[in-house]
Amino acid sequence: MNAESPPIPIAVAVVECENRFLIRQRPPGAGLAGYWEFPGGKIEPEETPPQAACRECREETGLAIEVQDSFDTVEYAYPHGTVLLHFFHCRPLDPQASIQGGFIWAPRRELARYMFPPANAGLIALLTKSV
Repeated sequence: MNAESPPIPIAVAVVECENRFLIRQRPPGAGLAGYWEFPGGKIEPEETPPQAACRECREETGLAIEVQDSFDTVEYAYPHGTVLLHFFHCRPLDPQASIQGGFIWAPRRELARYMFPPANAGLIALLTKSV
């Protein structure tokens, strides 16, 4: 990807339940390996960013969610390319549902202890501001 390429649109589901957030650590060998992340991924041409957040969360975690609100949209240039991140505040449709894909529920007060990608810094600051 070169500097003139348009940013890659990404939908991110910031899933909250009982003051805890759904996160996982990126595996070795993956882009941004070792960083923690929220469910999310590329927005397909035929879907809206909120639809993509719901689809990606279901694919990655098995959890059905609903989008409550938009947190922010952030454009960030990594060495491997630029992304346009659409962060959505989401809730699980069934809070008792089991999750898969290595995701865990992290308490809000502990989010700052996890190493998230640099593009998430503003969001993490917002989520932990009231702690």
